[in-house]
Amino acid sequence: MAPQCGLIPLVLLGICALAGCQSLGIGIGSASPLTIEALGPMGPIAQLSVTQTTAVFRETDGTIDVIITDLTKEQLHDLAQGGASTPGVILHAHMFLKPHAGRTPIDFTASNSAFTMLVMASNDAGVYGGGGFLLPTAMNADRFAARTRHATLRLIGHTEAFVDQLGSGDLGGTIIAAHDPALTEDGLRLIAGAIQQIPQAK
Repeated sequence: MAPQCGLIPLVLLGICALAGCQSLGIGIGSASPLTIEALGPMGPIAQLSVTQTTAVFRETDGTIDVIITDLTKEQLHDLAQGGASTPGVILHAHMFLKPHAGRTPIDFTASNSAFTMLVMASNDAGVYGGGGFLLPTAMNADRFAARTRHATLRLIGHTEAFVDQLGSGDLGGTIIAAHDPALTEDGLRLIAGAIQQIPQAK
């Protein structure tokens, strides 16, 4: 029996088929969707598109955590509180090195951020992880904007019947997030709970 994640009742999420480059749009948001593009020998073979319906961040001791999801704020909060099942994807970007103009060398062969993505499915789930560069384009007390560069994701854990349609992929796009520490914590708690309970990929 596949382990169940106590924090998140997992529900069905359709992922694009590998036959041809298909895309899946999720939710409605004001910012352009983030895309995770799986690549094959002849080019892209699948793409997951995650609309930034909810995008929030917090800054703690010089590090920045961003949660991007196709869920509404209410759905994300309710899910974190053990509420009703809701299909969706939750992406966490953790920027542990914040570039400062003229003071921080920008080397795109390195990494300043870690990325974790939780894909929820009917009674099953997959967790993807990776790293890359997150380059801020705007930041103040209320708003954080950044673009990804050389960011990759690969499957690092999944329950027994989870069907992985991406394998590994490149994460691309621009993040636009509002300052909301409490809702960011809700997203972090959901992902942490899933990682603790979902078996590692072999």
